[in-house]
Amino acid sequence: MSMETTTQNPSPRSIGIQNFLASALLLAVMVFGLWQMAGASRNLDLSTVPSGWDSFWDGSTTQAFEKRLDQAVPARPELIMAANAARYWLTHGAGPKVRVGDDNWLFLTEELQVDAGAEQRLKQRVALLADTHRALEARGIASVILLVPDKTRVHSESLGAIRPEFVQRRYALGLEGLKAASVPVIDLHADMQAALQNDPTQELYYRTDTHWNQNGAELAAKAVARWNSEKGIVAGQTAFELRREGEAAERVGDLLALIGLDKAPAWMRPRGDQEVPVVVEAQASASADALGDLFGDAGVPVVLLGTSYSQRAAFGDFLRLHLGSEVLNASKDGGRIAGSAEEYFADDAFSQSPPTLVVWEVPERFLTLPMDEGKTEPAVLLPAP
Repeated sequence: MSMETTTQNPSPRSIGIQNFLASALLLAVMVFGLWQMAGASRNLDLSTVPSGWDSFWDGSTTQAFEKRLDQAVPARPELIMAANAARYWLTHGAGPKVRVGDDNWLFLTEELQVDAGAEQRLKQRVALLADTHRALEARGIASVILLVPDKTRVHSESLGAIRPEFVQRRYALGLEGLKAASVPVIDLHADMQAALQNDPTQELYYRTDTHWNQNGAELAAKAVARWNSEKGIVAGQTAFELRREGEAAERVGDLLALIGLDKAPAWMRPRGDQEVPVVVEAQASASADALGDLFGDAGVPVVLLGTSYSQRAAFGDFLRLHLGSEVLNASKDGGRIAGSAEEYFADDAFSQSPPTLVVWEVPERFLTLPMDEGKTEPAVLLPAP
């Protein structure tokens, strides 16, 4: 089911044409922007913009001015978008959050960041996962960590940069730490390496998005199913069928949004990934519709915890397909390493109708990223029974 793609390096002539068009676009943006600004300056009402040093330093003057400018220059968003496109094609500039790799691959710079506290946070989070595994085990619930390698690791040949030394060994440190703590863990990087060695042309992550694509998601689901089959934890008793519906359509990724080009026309930005929607349905009477509310149904044998990875590329559906079991997808966008687990374990459905198996998807960068401002490291996710 892999979606193979092949690429060709652009010719010098096509690069020259591309740079000429980008330069022309930038010049047009500048001329049009100056014209708009000139018109706006004659009608710009600054009577309500606060003045004085205090207002300037606390940012209220700038915010008020930008608001008036937006009102006076209706084409401002389009001008910014066009300027972003010209910057991208002329300089491969993408702002601080995105790195442009080879052949217009985009990468999240967050994957490459490291600070002095990274190794200590990794140890703390491995300990948190280990404590949670033991608390689940004491309740008779099996669990396994699906450790997801960074896109910059899996497709490093397209990154066009050297990864920091600690980042290079972060995945191995997390894997070794979990194994040393006797936590069941699936080494997805090994499976992905093997898949790419077998077929170097395939792609396992979206080019313009942080997350795995359908190839990577199904590979991960198969790895979980293989682990479950070896352990004999959940007996697959439901037959599912997979359908790919419709034609391949462009999928505009989150990294394009970070560089301000997600709403740009196709000719103005890097091409998005092509994807055919996937539908997985139970062949028997049981179906995903029978699950009801997110945490409201008894008897679901598998619960999926995790991050936005589990919300993308039909991973939850692929997991149902290859496990042969219904799966309650309790993953959460923006929840970092523990967000979905904290929410699920606090729900009454967990204590009243516990699952047989918890699959916990953990992206490697979340082992070391600092907590968001104002938040503290969780000490315990699930108290011992």
